[in-house]
Amino acid sequence: MTNTPKRDVAPPPPLPTTDPPWELQLGFDIEDIYCAYNEWLVVLTQGFPDFEIDRKQDAGGWAADRLRELNVAPSLVDQLEEALAKLPSHTDFARIMASGESSSWPKIARTMEDVLATGRIAVDASKVRYYDCGVMLCRIQLCSRMLRVISSLPEGLPSVFPDLTEIYRKELLRTTSVLETLVASRDPAIPSDPGQRALEQAFSEFAAYLSTWRNRSADPDSDFRDHFDRVTQAAGFRPSDIARQEATWVSHPEPIPEEERVPLPAPHSAEDRQQLETYWQEIKRIAKEGDIPRSADLLSQLVQTCRAVLGPVHPLTLHIQISLCAALGANGKAGLAIVALLDIAATAQHYYGPYHPARYLISADVYTCLRRVHPEMAQEVYDFPLKSLIERDESDLPSGLHSVRRAIHAQLGIDNEMLL
Repeated sequence: MTNTPKRDVAPPPPLPTTDPPWELQLGFDIEDIYCAYNEWLVVLTQGFPDFEIDRKQDAGGWAADRLRELNVAPSLVDQLEEALAKLPSHTDFARIMASGESSSWPKIARTMEDVLATGRIAVDASKVRYYDCGVMLCRIQLCSRMLRVISSLPEGLPSVFPDLTEIYRKELLRTTSVLETLVASRDPAIPSDPGQRALEQAFSEFAAYLSTWRNRSADPDSDFRDHFDRVTQAAGFRPSDIARQEATWVSHPEPIPEEERVPLPAPHSAEDRQQLETYWQEIKRIAKEGDIPRSADLLSQLVQTCRAVLGPVHPLTLHIQISLCAALGANGKAGLAIVALLDIAATAQHYYGPYHPARYLISADVYTCLRRVHPEMAQEVYDFPLKSLIERDESDLPSGLHSVRRAIHAQLGIDNEMLL
């Protein structure tokens, strides 16, 4: 045969190939934008490099086009495109954090949750399985990447985020278990496509690997990443250029000394602070006796004293300002009180990080005061930042926030059973 010009046995024609369902990529891309606004990755890496912004915007634009083809409400698709336009880059990250623009991220994340849920409803019922698998593959990639980022931080810095490693390890175990369940499912509500045998085989092999990986180490090592790459290639995903992105992450600064993590107060003694607290309690007594106008005048003077003695963003200064707002609201000046309360909440969120008790104690007082004069605005303060503390299990929080969570539960009259 090797010496004859014509072969006597012709090779069989290649089997027809079926493109992977595009719903896989759709679920992945929408979840990726959600994660950009709702996960710690953007904070630890201080934004995304420009080429990653370009990639996310291209992928998100493709997802927006698919959603329009699925007749998703144009207003919701427009909000997705607005989220794409606001993705934080390396160069803009410092400005975004300093200006307080990052306070809009939770609202954007909630919008992306709506996009995810609406997209799932809109896709053909026979492709929901693949949409869900795309979402889970994105979360698996995120958790694996987060654990690598955390492990590369300067020694001592992870103590600033004491629960992140455990949180993302648990989430990785959860998402891999969900994916295994999806792959094994024979639920007719989420059927597999008989024409996707090669893809289903790749998913089955990855699920089989995950079961042994979980029993062996549950560590997203190079072997894990190799198996993950195989299944994403079978899914037809676009190259993510992760290696290039990780090579261009902005180096995180060395750990910041504790006294520099919160705004430094003006020099004062414990006696100064105690005296101011005593004045505050006396003014509260006057207010309880019904002399609201006088209490408002005294609180206004006390706020100025606190700003001079303690500093403008000291927790006691801000708490007394909230008392002044309550007095203003009770004295017929609700509009002024609302504006001041929202400014106080923004100040607390800007100057006190996600693990500082003052962030939540001040916000809880603002929420309590706003409920009396503007319930809708109060709900926004509850949604961010209070909800992330109040509705999380205590075991998922740093120990320094346990007593804060209990105090706020008591202040707001929240029964733990109500959150179950």
